[in-house]
Amino acid sequence: MHPIYLQRIFLYLLTVCILVSFLLGVQIFLSPRFLNHFIFHVKQPLRYIEFWRSGYRVQNIQCLYSNKEKSFVYEDLTRMQILPNSIFFLETSCKHEAGVDLSPRQACSIESAALMNTNRQIYVVIISSVKNQTRSPVIQRLYEYKNVQIVQVDLVRLFQNTPLYRFYVEDNILTSLWPLSHMSDLLRYVTLYKYGGTYLDLDFMVIKSLEHLHNYAGAESSVAVAAGVIHLDHGHWLSSAALGELRAHFRATEWGANGPGVLTRLLKNECVQQSYGEKLTQCRNFTIYPPSYFYPIHWPQWADYFNETSAPSIMTRLEPSLAVHVWNSFAKQVPVQLKSQQPYAQLARRYCPRISDLAGDTF
Repeated sequence: MHPIYLQRIFLYLLTVCILVSFLLGVQIFLSPRFLNHFIFHVKQPLRYIEFWRSGYRVQNIQCLYSNKEKSFVYEDLTRMQILPNSIFFLETSCKHEAGVDLSPRQACSIESAALMNTNRQIYVVIISSVKNQTRSPVIQRLYEYKNVQIVQVDLVRLFQNTPLYRFYVEDNILTSLWPLSHMSDLLRYVTLYKYGGTYLDLDFMVIKSLEHLHNYAGAESSVAVAAGVIHLDHGHWLSSAALGELRAHFRATEWGANGPGVLTRLLKNECVQQSYGEKLTQCRNFTIYPPSYFYPIHWPQWADYFNETSAPSIMTRLEPSLAVHVWNSFAKQVPVQLKSQQPYAQLARRYCPRISDLAGDTF
């Protein structure tokens, strides 16, 4: 073959290769997943500012990625037969690679739920990769309760067959200034959508049985419904409505908009009564309990749980409550003196006695 033809063939093939490479590059760049990772890195300076302002440090979020391979040493929630009306705690940090590490305060919340709800299975759901099943003393104490089980979760399988599947696999959570907090918001609604049952924050102290209650949440104030405790029967309209609201109106820059904000917006649209005061509100087979039932101390007064001087009046105030939110996101640096008369200490000695005994003087 004449050299000039060989040269033309070579130039033709080179042109095709360059064009294909360019088109593949454009496709990758324009893919939602790539763009979300790009946005994550662009927003990182803002994330540092937000965490600095709030007193948090920027955390590892690797376990949130949809393509991240994980090690499993506990059963996978999505491959289990989940008992009806179970209670779910979600530990959504990515710090458990070397072994599940729950703080005594988190364990106290879990113990209180197990102690006061003996006929309900308690699932402690870990989203992190875990490579070691060695039980710490805290975990050993929790396993003394036969209704407590630590599980892991395959997030891709959990989001499958839900309205938020594409949102998750495209890593849209990376557009958030608060990815761990917002993933926690998403997961509580997805878990209740898939299984029904009760979701509880890991800073709730359960002081009465919740076994007889169905389809409810608690108001945090007269105008806002919180998402720290939610029960939904499987198939309840609110679970699918919550996922639809998140898919359509996920708010990446507002800390509370995707958790309590979802419930508050949906119930505002559906219910006639808009003030939650001190009376129960019933709306479409859903009950909103007034603040005294779950949030008797509003968050600006979180220090009341550590105040021995006002302890008698605080404990009286807690008597009607079913569970109490102790606001550990604000109070985590303040020690609970377990042998004192702090309201938090009194609750811990009574409702998480094994963890309190293990902790000794403080946690």
